[in-house]
Amino acid sequence: RRMAFGDRAEQISRVHVPHPVLGWAPRPGTGRHARPGNYDVRYEIDSRGLRRVPGSAPAASRLWLFGDSFTFGHGVEDADTWASVLARDWLAPGLEVRNAGVMGFGLGQSVARLLERAPEIRPGDRVVLAPVSSALERSLRHFAHPSKYLFREQNGRIEVYPGWRDGKLVPLPFDTFGNRVRALLYNARFTGRGIQRIHHWLAPTRIDEESVELIGMASEVSAGRGARFAWLVLPHPRDCLRGALPAPASGLGSPDLLASFPSQPQEVAGIRFPDDPHWNARGHRIAARAVAVELLDSGVLDPGELRDDPRRVARRR
Repeated sequence: RRMAFGDRAEQISRVHVPHPVLGWAPRPGTGRHARPGNYDVRYEIDSRGLRRVPGSAPAASRLWLFGDSFTFGHGVEDADTWASVLARDWLAPGLEVRNAGVMGFGLGQSVARLLERAPEIRPGDRVVLAPVSSALERSLRHFAHPSKYLFREQNGRIEVYPGWRDGKLVPLPFDTFGNRVRALLYNARFTGRGIQRIHHWLAPTRIDEESVELIGMASEVSAGRGARFAWLVLPHPRDCLRGALPAPASGLGSPDLLASFPSQPQEVAGIRFPDDPHWNARGHRIAARAVAVELLDSGVLDPGELRDDPRRVARRR
């Protein structure tokens, strides 16, 4: 019953719908997300299932952003996501930003969403795959995060979940008797974390191996469509406090964005919500600048596509 209700203080309505391949997807229209003392916001989702990016006009080339709640903008208004800040404050006219992030997604789901959108990607577009570090453990093999959705209705009844099998991403049955039993064990109030550790010790989940293959697939698909590709791992606030990405993320060749984020506890508290670890509007502004720097350094963006050099004006903002 506790898992079915989830966090009663947090209300998510009309934001997601079940999806036959991804598990769930953004629901076109206006959704509401509220958590007393933290946020009460509305999300505008267009007819394509993309989060609204105010100020980003249609253009010949597009900057596609794929990721999880940190890219979607959990808890912040449409204008305050790092996608919107990037479009408004850093990008020059001529490049449209499309925010394809989805709350709760793991790396496999983000890549599956990229594959779904691949026919829309054109030569000259840019594709950025930017999960938060913790999203690398969201998979059927690791199971701890996906298991919660078997007992919550905020995303609708989830029938399938993308899994990596024999070098392919395929939708696998999710709401099964075996998965429900496993979910009950994983989420038990007192013993769940211990059971998770024992199970992962007995049956290693090979997060690194699977992630490398997924990133390679995303890069290959993007290149095949004539788009420039960037792979970034966004730091979770706890990574900022620790001063390093967790082991699954640190060995995957992502550029280090931590230097752009604060590291002292009081400062880190200023970029997240009081009772929710997601970035607040200030955290998204920092993330937008960090991403702009990396996309410029990596050549995914050309200097003329930016309003200003984010490396030179970083401290001012």
